Amino acid sequence: MQVSDWIALLSAFVAILSALYARHSVQEARRANEIGLHNEKLKVFKGILDLRAKLSANGINIKEYELFSFYEYVQLSEFYFNKRIYEKVKDYFDDAWEVVKLRGLWEAAEEGDKKKEIVQKTHDMLRQAREKAGTLETMLKEHLRISET
Repeated sequence: MQVSDWIALLSAFVAILSALYARHSVQEARRANEIGLHNEKLKVFKGILDLRAKLSANGINIKEYELFSFYEYVQLSEFYFNKRIYEKVKDYFDDAWEVVKLRGLWEAAEEGDKKKEIVQKTHDMLRQAREKAGTLETMLKEHLRISET
């Protein structure tokens, strides 16, 4: 082998090492970005937990202004989570909003069968929202878990 062959072989070896290092750097950069987004995802998760606590504590008596203080987390979830999780978050919020609306109808309704129907629907919607909250919390925890240990 001539010197030029050795140089070419050495250059190929260096190129392979460089490609491996670049691949490793890309993986580490992705991991760093994911960790950087983790705090924002946690903020959304904590907001959803706060909404769950508020809905559990106040039940059908939750006020519209109290509920809408959590709407920011619904909007942020669209950017930080996959579509499936975002839709679950939005669906949960929509159920809570439905409880608020039904409660308003309930208060405006006169005594009778119509009011009883609205009262029952309100309690059913609240129960449904509480069930969805547990499922949503589990999904978010799985998504937010950084390590498998």
